[in-house]
Amino acid sequence: MTTRIRFRLAALAAALPLLLAGCGGGIYLEFTDDDPPEVDIAASTASAFPGETVRLSAFAVDDDYVVEVAFYREERDGSLTLLGVDDRAPFQWDATMPNVPRDSTVYFAARAYDSVGQRSGTSYVSVLAD
Repeated sequence: MTTRIRFRLAALAAALPLLLAGCGGGIYLEFTDDDPPEVDIAASTASAFPGETVRLSAFAVDDDYVVEVAFYREERDGSLTLLGVDDRAPFQWDATMPNVPRDSTVYFAARAYDSVGQRSGTSYVSVLAD
């Protein structure tokens, strides 16, 4: 192969990515490290009477974005009852304090979900029944 042909091939190889990029084609490399969201929950009060409203606030972050936060109440058997879902920041839910004996601890929980369907761990907050 002559030097002239090598030069033209090298020039074409160098120009090809620019030509493809100019028409919307080309090679695209994307590197992502998508982590699940993280969430913390807080309650508006440390204690409440049965039937009283407790405002739950969740602070959720993600490397992309959080699409919703689900709020739960933990039952005595350890299962979670879904109270509701908020899909707009600031993520909040008004929960009703259940009818439990005085000095019982009620646990509320939150889970955040991101734009690719990943779920955070579960964050808990406790409220004492008056």
